[in-house]
Formats: sequence, structure tokens, C-alpha cells
Amino acid sequence: MTHVVELRAQDLNGHGGTFCPNPQAQMALWNSHPKVFLDVATTG
Repeated sequence: MTHVVELRAQDLNGHGGTFCPNPQAQMALWNSHPKVFLDVATTG
């Protein structure tokens, strides 16, 4: 099952990015992965 998580500009941090897993993804501890930073402002 694939879930789409849509982020708005106001959801990004001060550097224009976000972390995954994101709380909006509603991921349980058992299926999460190490936290990674997504530089959305630079890479889109």
C-alpha cells in the first residue's frame, strides 16, 4: 500500500526542507526507516 504525503511551503523547515519519515505519513515504528533530510527548496 502506498500513501502520498503532500507538503505545503508552510510544512517545510527554515532551510526549505523536511524530514522523512514525516509525522504526516502516519508511519508506525515497525515500518519506519532512519530519518533522512529532503532538501525540497533546492531539489524540488
